Amino acid sequence: MSTHRPPDDDRLEAWLASSTPPAPPAQLREAILRSARATGMPTRLSWTQAVRALWTELGGLRIAAPVMALALALGLGTSNQIWQAQDQATSEEDDLLSLALIAEDYGSLLIAGTQP
Repeated sequence: MSTHRPPDDDRLEAWLASSTPPAPPAQLREAILRSARATGMPTRLSWTQAVRALWTELGGLRIAAPVMALALALGLGTSNQIWQAQDQATSEEDDLLSLALIAEDYGSLLIAGTQP
């Protein structure tokens, strides 16, 4: 599939291929080197400073706090559902024992007998 290119595009491509950019001035190079020396080596942050910097980068209270609160609520809700599912499994075992007309006293013996 070929696309039609206007003649202006070809002229622009030819001009860009033939042109050479001017050399940067010496003052620009010196200014860049001076600013690099002035900043020096990055200092090592403590963990509290790193957490503050991360919190700022994440957006602080405006963005990060609602997201973290939502994640916390989602985690708590999921864990609550898992615990309820486990509780429901034990109540189903009790229902099975009552359906088999086995007294609850004997149910603990049956469960204990199946475990090593």
